[in-house]
Amino acid sequence: MLRTPADLETHQADAVASALREAAYLPMITVQDPARPNIPLLSPRGRIIGVRVHEQSHRLQIRPAAPSHGLRAANRTGEPAASVSIRWMLCPDNFEPLPGREPPPTELDPSRSQRFVMLDGEFRFNHERAGMLSAFGHGRTFPAIVNGQPVLRLGSVISSLYGTGQVAAPGAINTVTGVISPPGAMQLHFLWRIMDSSRSIQSDWEPGELHEHPDPSPDTTVIALLGETDPDRPVTLITGPGSMPIGSNVVERLRLVSLDWRASSIGGIRSVLRIGPVIGSLSGKLSFQPFAGATVIPISTSEGRFTFWNFEGRGIGELFANIEYGQAFPIPLAPAPVPVFKFSGFGRLLGGTGCFANATGMLALNAAVSVFPRTLSNLYLLRLDGPKERFRATSFAASL
Repeated sequence: MLRTPADLETHQADAVASALREAAYLPMITVQDPARPNIPLLSPRGRIIGVRVHEQSHRLQIRPAAPSHGLRAANRTGEPAASVSIRWMLCPDNFEPLPGREPPPTELDPSRSQRFVMLDGEFRFNHERAGMLSAFGHGRTFPAIVNGQPVLRLGSVISSLYGTGQVAAPGAINTVTGVISPPGAMQLHFLWRIMDSSRSIQSDWEPGELHEHPDPSPDTTVIALLGETDPDRPVTLITGPGSMPIGSNVVERLRLVSLDWRASSIGGIRSVLRIGPVIGSLSGKLSFQPFAGATVIPISTSEGRFTFWNFEGRGIGELFANIEYGQAFPIPLAPAPVPVFKFSGFGRLLGGTGCFANATGMLALNAAVSVFPRTLSNLYLLRLDGPKERFRATSFAASL
């Protein structure tokens, strides 16, 4: 019997940490469907209030290079893997998003950050065994200037409502980052995380030949990192009234990771995560009330600092970023004594030092976190702006 908070903090910590890691990751990049173009939805005044989105999601392979003087990764766009249909609708800041709830008509204002919902979401894989996902999400736009040109970034948290085939298990989460170019063009990166305790999707082997397609976003590089607890600097809770947790002081070790996957008619979905060495750390403050009693709990971070070094231990740069908009979803997970949480969120990159000096782009988080015992498995994507030669690698670390 667990009698004290100290018992909860240590109860089967290694087993819970192992269970949190049992997940399949599906990184994707979208390309407009030539057979079904995106359709702008207009107000009576002829201004954009939404977009009926029809995109093809392509397999995205992410493989890091050895961090000698900077952090780089090879990105390869593979074959089409799924079709995507979403009704992307702007909404007022005080709108409470729920599946099926229509927002009042809200006109796009590219000069300011706005909220949006993603309704009628359907992600249908190209192979029947893989299945389909019905999903709902919401997020926020962020106006920015890149290479002297205005762009409208966006981030979103998408949760599955139900699914079929291999993705039928409840609770798949998709963290989305990208840009929208009015009236209807979008360029998005997806990161699906699917709990996979039976290892029916995860694989220890290469998923299969990648049939390379033209890169739809050549001036963007995605780097993947895995956050884990640091035994030398444990996470500490921040408490509020009644000693209830309202957040935590977060310290994580960061590992290079390689991500790849494939959907086929024979084997269905096969996802490969290869974990590399520790090449950095993350510190910050998490705002999160785990015992709020809600099915969806808001999360955000502040003072986020990513610090990186090369294989020899020499510092190569820092990157500053926070989760500005995120959600936590409580779920039971054996052998954790209390529910654990799926985390998904995003935020803007806020510059840095060294190899990340003046870096811009977006941060995506898709994770699983346990408060009692205190452990985590956090997957981060850095979506970095810039010419290929800055963050793109032409080769990758042999061990990954």
